Amino acid sequence: EEAADGDTIMISKDMTLDDPTESYNVPQGVTLTAAKNVTITIPGATEGNGVRGNFTLENGATLDGLNIKLGKNEVEHDIVNIVGDGARVTNCTFTGAYETGDEEVSRAIVMNYGKKDFTISGNTFDSLLQPAYVDGEGEITGNITKNTSGWRVTANFKTDFTENEFENNIVDIAIIENSDPANVYDDITELSETNKGASIQNEILKVKADDGELIVNPNDEEY
Repeated sequence: EEAADGDTIMISKDMTLDDPTESYNVPQGVTLTAAKNVTITIPGATEGNGVRGNFTLENGATLDGLNIKLGKNEVEHDIVNIVGDGARVTNCTFTGAYETGDEEVSRAIVMNYGKKDFTISGNTFDSLLQPAYVDGEGEITGNITKNTSGWRVTANFKTDFTENEFENNIVDIAIIENSDPANVYDDITELSETNKGASIQNEILKVKADDGELIVNPNDEEY
């Protein structure tokens, strides 16, 4: 029987995907969660066109409390794809096999262009190229991100980052340009302050902020 709006689906035991492209759709208003100490293991993608979401979240769908481990990838691999407004990813742990200098492209979360009212809260992201590629408007709060190249956030959609913690990332949050030239992140000092001194790069303005202080290096391509 298909889950209906308001239902909760519980994963009761450890689960290993047989194929890295295996995908599960979480319908509108449904919550997918797991029992304590359950681990979901996803093999890395090594061929083909990559993976755009082992879990797809429709309007108001939620992933809560999942512990997901991703293997080594040779092609792009995105674990969660947000395709609807109001989706939530909360209290999950995403652990990959990325190490600094690797060429792999692995992300915990991506989203369709312009998605709104999403929440990414209380999660831990470890050893992925990027915790997320953020291309919409929502709230990202209380997450821990470590051993990554940092969040990628398109400059034309405003997402609220608050009380996030960072450890051993190449950069913590990088604000990047996409097809729309707008830039709504003009105060990256405040963004750094409200995220415990995070290292922020605005690649459009070629400025960065560390520990709540603005640093301007217009001639430094690495800034």
